[in-house]
Amino acid sequence: MPQRKSDGRIGLDLTADERTLLLDDAMFLDESFVQAVRQTPPDVSIQFMVDELEQLADELAAESKHAEDGQLDRVYDKIQLLLGLHADDE
Repeated sequence: MPQRKSDGRIGLDLTADERTLLLDDAMFLDESFVQAVRQTPPDVSIQFMVDELEQLADELAAESKHAEDGQLDRVYDKIQLLLGLHADDE
């Protein structure tokens, strides 16, 4: 299970395709999420606080309603899994 860092951050592992999807296809994401994806090297987990992950999940859910291919759902599902795992820690 991904570990929560001492500052409360959780690492989100995204494939190169998932990162590209967020940068290219998710037009309405908050700029802070876009910057986090851009600034984090591909082989490093992107670090988020729980509330940031929840906000990202909400934005992806809204965005995926307008997407026809369902690809954003993969990232959404990954985030939901992380949130579920870490909810058990609290």
